[in-house]
Amino acid sequence: MKRTLKRFIGKSINILSRIKQIGVRILKVTVQSAVVCFPVTLILGIINSALGVNIRFTYYLLLAAVVTVALSTILCAFKWEQIIAKPIKISKKAVPAKTDKKTQRAIQRKRRRIS
Repeated sequence: MKRTLKRFIGKSINILSRIKQIGVRILKVTVQSAVVCFPVTLILGIINSALGVNIRFTYYLLLAAVVTVALSTILCAFKWEQIIAKPIKISKKAVPAKTDKKTQRAIQRKRRRIS
């Protein structure tokens, strides 16, 4: 009973951490969308005010929010494999440095002669 309970708890923790990673990646995409959409909407508002178009500021905020949601949805749809994929773990193996045996022998001989 204890083993199955521990296994169940371990699996549920793994699933929750995986969902958290996916949520973080989707949040990153949403923030990137907002960083793109809000300045574009601000520039659109400045251009419209320079041209004499009178539109309420809340309209521009609503436009920016809708475009942010749409853009983040489109980006998530295109990047769904990258969002859901597990990060690749790269193992770093210690590789010995290549040395020339002749130079090592010469260094050892010199050390012997000096001492």
